[in-house]
Amino acid sequence: MKVKLNGKDYGECQSREEFLRLFDDLRRKELREGRVIMRADVDGNEMKVDEVVGIEPSSVEEMDVVSSDAKEMIAGALEQSLSYIPVLREHLPAISMGLRSGEIKDVMDALSKAIEGIMWLNRIVSYSLRILGAIEPTTVDAALGDDIRKFTQKEVNLKSVFDDVSDALEGGDFLRVADAIDYEILPWLDNYEGVIKGMNSYINRDRN
Repeated sequence: MKVKLNGKDYGECQSREEFLRLFDDLRRKELREGRVIMRADVDGNEMKVDEVVGIEPSSVEEMDVVSSDAKEMIAGALEQSLSYIPVLREHLPAISMGLRSGEIKDVMDALSKAIEGIMWLNRIVSYSLRILGAIEPTTVDAALGDDIRKFTQKEVNLKSVFDDVSDALEGGDFLRVADAIDYEILPWLDNYEGVIKGMNSYINRDRN
């Protein structure tokens, strides 16, 4: 199998072991250069990164790995995140109020979507911090160390909160869910917004 990087020849491999080593080397090289692998075109078919690592080289003629500037990618994701937080802030209090007033059926769909959105935010922040830390560990820790530590603790707490929300929903304890929204999840949004703005400032400062 011939492997390319952004259209240019990079190497060849015959076995799966050779491919995994080559792909890992390629990923590390791109990170050192401030880039991250986004996808791969495998014999003309687009594949996600987590799909790529499962292919068998003997069944593929050519793979073109596509990478992008990590900071540009993160900046776009952070911009989406910042625009989504006000939406959650607007809807979560209404969901909590509905749960407290017994309008359970009316708010369950909104609650499910809000939880999905919060988990998406969590993945965006976690991935962005991990990539920034990989390409610039020293400067990122100096600039965002406190935010990273706060995020890590909040991420652990968030899992505990969602476990509690899941148990409360199963048990029909909707007041407990409302309390989690008001006293755990909404303050969590404030913390995440601060972390996202900190990363945004770091990236934009470095790019200007």
